[in-house]
Amino acid sequence: MQRAASFRLISAGAVVAILVALHRSGPSGDVQWLMELKNAGHAVVFGVIALLTLALIGARSPRAYALALIVTLLLGIASEAAQILRPDRDASLADWFRDAAGAVACLCLAAIWQGTAARPATRLALFATAMLCAVAVARPVFATWQDYRNRDAAFPVLCCTDEGWDRRFLRTNFADLIVDPPAPPGVPDGFRRIDFQPSAWPGVVIHEVYPDWNGYAALAFDVYVQAEMPTRLVLRVDDRDHDGRDYRDRLDRGLPIRPGLNRFHVALRDIEEAPKTRRMDLRRMDKVFLFAARPGEPFSIYWSGFRLLSAAELAESDSTTAVVE
Repeated sequence: MQRAASFRLISAGAVVAILVALHRSGPSGDVQWLMELKNAGHAVVFGVIALLTLALIGARSPRAYALALIVTLLLGIASEAAQILRPDRDASLADWFRDAAGAVACLCLAAIWQGTAARPATRLALFATAMLCAVAVARPVFATWQDYRNRDAAFPVLCCTDEGWDRRFLRTNFADLIVDPPAPPGVPDGFRRIDFQPSAWPGVVIHEVYPDWNGYAALAFDVYVQAEMPTRLVLRVDDRDHDGRDYRDRLDRGLPIRPGLNRFHVALRDIEEAPKTRRMDLRRMDKVFLFAARPGEPFSIYWSGFRLLSAAELAESDSTTAVVE
């Protein structure tokens, strides 16, 4: 009797310790594969919590399994609600579904292992349910892996394509990115529209660009505007060693925009030499921003996305197009 009570106490303590550790862990930053692995790991964590809760109940009846699941689901809700209090975290219904899937999968497998389900049809149904939950948890991880593969295959195009993989890596800040917009005459096919809102630094950013730019000559992109700009556009480029704050530790370049089509080729040599106290590592590139400098009114541009040019492509482009450096 005393041994059973000690086991339940240990199980309860383990549940509390897991939940505390889960909330003390920091966010995964902007690394998409790490974020998805961590999200999938939450399913495993709540699966363990469900098993510990079942052990705490101390019975193997269907009612005990149902109670363990209900308690785990409520703990999952409480865990997500507690994240609202943290400025670096957000409550997520998708995360709660992952937690629930992990709990259901582990309880189904436990019922099979412990012999709670005696009938073969019931065991088969439990196993199928566990596998479906596992697939649901693993699917976002696989989708992330596929997006990285597509990103690598599209290189030297950094964004934007019609394949959709770049949505994982593209973020907007006080701006809306419109895919396949109705465009005025003169806008080439495939351009996207960026609608900028009045704010400090509205724009778009590509996170986790293909990192190795070595061997290329220039970063290229095109911008089309119909009228005079109410502000200037700025190109920003970071490598993975950027300190995240100091503008002198990255490339910040104002862009002269005129009505009509503007073609930009920024030499990678200039990007490499942009930091004041070091050289940017062209094998470890990280982010590319296109933003507006404090516009006082909303405005729109049409944008081609970013791509890299080889020295031969740059020379050919220079001989056939009006290049704005």
